[in-house]
Amino acid sequence: MINLRQAAVAGTSLPPIAREAVRKARYVLAAFVVDAMRLYRLGGILGILLGVFASIVAAQTRRVGR
Repeated sequence: MINLRQAAVAGTSLPPIAREAVRKARYVLAAFVVDAMRLYRLGGILGILLGVFASIVAAQTRRVGR
């Protein structure tokens, strides 16, 4: 597996699969941050915990439904 940090320092381009993985990770992180901010405004820490739990349950139900 390619070490992404070493590839960036060396100036080499990443293979398409690695770029796609980085893109997906950034999207997931951004979605999590936006949801956390929204839930914090609605209900503080309890809202964040409930939101994370709901996200996990929703992901698992979608996974089982496949």
